Amino acid sequence: MKSNYKIMNLLNKKNNHLQSSQSSQSSQSSQSSQSSQSSQSLQSSLLQDNLFNKFIKSNTISIPYTIEENKFTNITLYDNITSYDTLDYANIQFMDITPESSLPQFKNNLSNNLILIIDFKKMRGGGSNVFLRSIIQKYKNNSMFVIIRKYKEISIKNIKNIKQTNDKYVITINDEYLYHSNIDIYNFITKNIDNIKKIFVNHIMDHSFIFLNYLFTLNKEVSCITHDFSLIYNKPNYLFNDYKIEDEIDKNKFDINKFDLIITQNKKNLNIYNKFLNDDKKIIIAELPDFKYSQDKIDIDNNDVIVIGIIGIMCHIKGNAVLKILQNYYKSKNVKFVILGRINDDDGINPNEIIHENYNTITDLNNLLIKYKPNLLLELSLWNETYCYSLTLSMLTQLPILSLKKNMNCVVEDRLDKYNNIYYFINISEFDDLINTKKQNYLYTIKPELCYNKFWNEYFGNY
Repeated sequence: MKSNYKIMNLLNKKNNHLQSSQSSQSSQSSQSSQSSQSSQSLQSSLLQDNLFNKFIKSNTISIPYTIEENKFTNITLYDNITSYDTLDYANIQFMDITPESSLPQFKNNLSNNLILIIDFKKMRGGGSNVFLRSIIQKYKNNSMFVIIRKYKEISIKNIKNIKQTNDKYVITINDEYLYHSNIDIYNFITKNIDNIKKIFVNHIMDHSFIFLNYLFTLNKEVSCITHDFSLIYNKPNYLFNDYKIEDEIDKNKFDINKFDLIITQNKKNLNIYNKFLNDDKKIIIAELPDFKYSQDKIDIDNNDVIVIGIIGIMCHIKGNAVLKILQNYYKSKNVKFVILGRINDDDGINPNEIIHENYNTITDLNNLLIKYKPNLLLELSLWNETYCYSLTLSMLTQLPILSLKKNMNCVVEDRLDKYNNIYYFINISEFDDLINTKKQNYLYTIKPELCYNKFWNEYFGNY
């Protein structure tokens, strides 16, 4: 982010001007006065700079949002369902895959209630993985989940005697056991075709269009979910303002219209996806399995400092360049930034320069909230989320959330607008006013209970 470094240089120059002014001789008062006025002008400019626009291209065109609300009445909506089933998610963690040799019963006898899952290889991070893990943990006693992923190189932890190979498929059972790591995937599917109840595409990344198109020849129900925009664009997402206008749609060889059902998480995603659909009745809105309830009230007594927390992964698409500007501005002030989550240390944030601590469970996150006691939370995303789990967790703390104002009608702001403790800012001046006036002296922990609405029970659970 070159703009980030330019701003840092300006801040350093400002400080140098101030120091020079303080050490000047009285005979140079005129020059000193000019330097002081220049510094004040520079400081005012920096405080008013639009932080969002500094990291978003200004010469691109946003998608025009023309879908009317009443159009949604033609689509089956599930996001208002209040009938929830729950799962205690406090101590669920990803299980190490067991070597296939320990499960010989899977070799020739897969369940006749099999759901084939197509997924990508990043099994331990991101919203798509959180979603799949929550589904498997809840419904694995109703159905057997056979997950197919493709790896350029295979090197799985705790599994011996697996050589690294190129472009090979890995099959797991419920993501607990390795079924096979080097297999002809077409023969596998053909052999088990009678046992496959349905096919669910969690993510298409890493899979060829040849393989994806093959799935639609099997005479099975094939559904997908919109974790990002890789189903319609040739990359998962774009920064705001980089979305293609209608006559500049990517020439994606994969046709999303082949799916029997497309599941999306928020009505704002329809503004983009419906442009690619021949029949908009194929896409439905289904609220994801998620946490719903706050738990214990925690008083905050750090009156001498303002602690600002960020929940989730911090990387360039989550606004780490904006965070660096804020952190540098408040470096000598009574303001402390804390990341409750993971940092991509190769992505612009130096882990040694900011307090951060990761969590694996909601119990872990609750312990971090109690430990650091943030007075406010921060949201800085620079691209269009289709849901954002960390936003749910942030809102359940009941803390004030300060969000960098976006320039398009998006999911994050649609969700935040329903929260009664949300405040938007576009520059440091507005941010500074908010942290001093909205600082809160209490927060709530999160009830570690994952809620599933009726849709998922019907789709995966045979209820």
